[in-house]
Amino acid sequence: YATTFERVSLWQSIAYVGKLRSTYGLLFVGLSAMAITNYGVGYWIPEFLRRTFDLDIPTMAWFLQVRGVLLIVSGVIGVLFGGWLCDTLNRRYDDGYIRAALIGYALLFIGYVGIPLMPTPELSVMMLVPATLGGAISTVGGVASVLAIAPPNMRAQLTAMYYFTLNLIGLMLGPTMVALLTDRVFRSDDSLYLSLAIVAGASVAGGTWLLWRARSHYGASMREARSWK
Repeated sequence: YATTFERVSLWQSIAYVGKLRSTYGLLFVGLSAMAITNYGVGYWIPEFLRRTFDLDIPTMAWFLQVRGVLLIVSGVIGVLFGGWLCDTLNRRYDDGYIRAALIGYALLFIGYVGIPLMPTPELSVMMLVPATLGGAISTVGGVASVLAIAPPNMRAQLTAMYYFTLNLIGLMLGPTMVALLTDRVFRSDDSLYLSLAIVAGASVAGGTWLLWRARSHYGASMREARSWK
């Protein structure tokens, strides 16, 4: 597969992922933590602001407008910086792309755990800056790590499989885990902030552990990919 641009079927791409399951399995699941926090915490932010700080509708609308501006600005900066970081680390390390994603995860943890634990709505919304920067950096590092070890004629299909996995896990688990913790464990609407902090912290910590484990497998896959003509 590495030396040809001949068309391959989806099943051949799935078989290739299975062959490198120690690498791709850890990557796909580990990077899904990013989707869990983005969808889980992000989905509940308006309701969190209303319940925790008892905001009226005009005030909450203003904070959500600020949120939108921060997401756009921080997202653009994060993508640009993430690309530079990936290139820099990839020149020095075989697992440079994963290292970039892990740096993003550190910011992701600070931001998304910090959002529900801040004492004021202003500080909570400002924590979207590290959260969005971390999400953007992790996104760049994640897709770069997937593509770098993919044969040229499988890159489109492997990218589709990657984003399918992220969205499936993120949409299925993120908002649902927050709701289940709030309703079934804490049994109080006022505990939404605790559920958000727990889901964000646990998912990012778990994803970090999986990506760290993937580094050795990924380094071997990257060295093989670099030998392709």
